[in-house]
Amino acid sequence: MAPRWRKALRDFWQERTRTVLVVLAIALGIAGFTAVLSSYAVLTRELDRGYLATNPASANLKTDLIDDKLVATILSGHGVSDAEPRRVVSGRIKAGPMDWRNLTLFVVKDYGNIRVSKLVPEQGAWPPAAGEILIERDAFQVARSSIGENVTVRTTHGKEQTLRVAGRVHDVGQAQARMENIVYGYINLETLAQLGEEPYLNQLKILVAENRFDEQHIRSVAADLRKVLESEGHPVSRIDIPQPGKHPHSDLMGVFLLGMASFGVFVLLLSGILVVNLLTAMLATQVRQIGVMKAIGATRGQIAGIYLSLAALLGAAAIFVAVPTGILGSRTLCRAMGVFLNFDIQSLPVSAFSCRCSRRLSPSGKEAVFPFAKRCRTLASRQAHFESALWTAPSPACAASLVRSCSRSATASGGVRVWRSPFSRWPRAASFS
Repeated sequence: MAPRWRKALRDFWQERTRTVLVVLAIALGIAGFTAVLSSYAVLTRELDRGYLATNPASANLKTDLIDDKLVATILSGHGVSDAEPRRVVSGRIKAGPMDWRNLTLFVVKDYGNIRVSKLVPEQGAWPPAAGEILIERDAFQVARSSIGENVTVRTTHGKEQTLRVAGRVHDVGQAQARMENIVYGYINLETLAQLGEEPYLNQLKILVAENRFDEQHIRSVAADLRKVLESEGHPVSRIDIPQPGKHPHSDLMGVFLLGMASFGVFVLLLSGILVVNLLTAMLATQVRQIGVMKAIGATRGQIAGIYLSLAALLGAAAIFVAVPTGILGSRTLCRAMGVFLNFDIQSLPVSAFSCRCSRRLSPSGKEAVFPFAKRCRTLASRQAHFESALWTAPSPACAASLVRSCSRSATASGGVRVWRSPFSRWPRAASFS
């Protein structure tokens, strides 16, 4: 092994405690930041993919009464590819002896032919029979019930009624029940009549035929449909247009991950400062060594290469620790966010993304240039000796040992000895008396 690389490894060993702390700090910053970045890439993709798989409605129009004839009229043209009637009823559900929780009931006419804003049955009966209710999977913790139990339900304009929890469904398009502290229930028209409500549907979910992700186009189609419905004697009281192709809570997830990424950036910057401090302290103790290396023929680039190699080894060691840690952290964060936001993650291909981010985010290379650029730019060999306050004249034995360790070979030619410097490509001649 060349002397310069033996020196680099020896410097690492002499500063091993500080080096380990710096490597861990760099690895922590890289792992945290890459975990958040890769998680953001996976979560945004999976959240939107799961949401679009339900064929979400382009717009929701609320009117007085919707029948099959009106739906057929809408589907005959007007830029609509599909339409389906629904109804939303507010109420309360008893979650304990004296504890009532808010309840939102979604009334569906035909559970076997849901085409817009689809539901995914997960467990229990499908479709629900009269006197039964399906509960969204995230709402079971709020309702404090389980499949097969009876719950007491009361609507705003109805009466208290006992319903049987028949099954569990997943509705990707709804907000998290635990965050909203609300229970989402799904019933049919017969059950709605048992609750004391009029059994009719008054909400129309539509899917535009073209430009599904163009909000202006959707608003134009919804405005035309409003005229059609009102011309048929059905006044429209409200039009809701969700953000096209985007889950309602994707912005919330982005803000949450942005907050986490800010801490990762902070740790990453601190690790860069630690690299600068480590190399600055190392160079401060090696002023004489730099002077000796220059005296025996080392160039500025060769000396810089030694300390840059130290920085490169710091970065490589940090990446070696950060890559598996970042991958594990990203997978853990993705699963936790999937549970938190109530959606399923189908795949986690974050390994390559994490490795690529880790290599690009390693802070040791750039920050390492500053300390030894300052030291190696104008430091002369004689100045290097006198910059050290603790310098004393070396003994003859030390000088002889230094010459023996630095000389590669020596040949005699007259009164001149020629030796090859370990830092120089060409032999250097020196006259000894």
